Amino acid sequence: MITILVHPDYVLTKEAQDLYKELLEIIGRLKTDRGLWVTLPREVDRWWRERSAMNLVADGSGLRIEGAGHDRARVAYACLAGDRLVYEIES
Repeated sequence: MITILVHPDYVLTKEAQDLYKELLEIIGRLKTDRGLWVTLPREVDRWWRERSAMNLVADGSGLRIEGAGHDRARVAYACLAGDRLVYEIES
């Protein structure tokens, strides 16, 4: 998680404003191209509160998530592939 705080007193020059616009463009591209979650801190708080109330349940075919917000959660498995840690995320 990255929190970016920008105070107007620090973006007074054209150079600083151009740099800030470039940062926003990069974040926008990451959101579009890679599904980056760009949100407010209150939404992160809501997600973690929902997540803490979810349960991982074993059924006959594997694991599933139950609880409010389960549709926004995924089961992921991690394993070593040689010397690399690799994740498999269920759809």
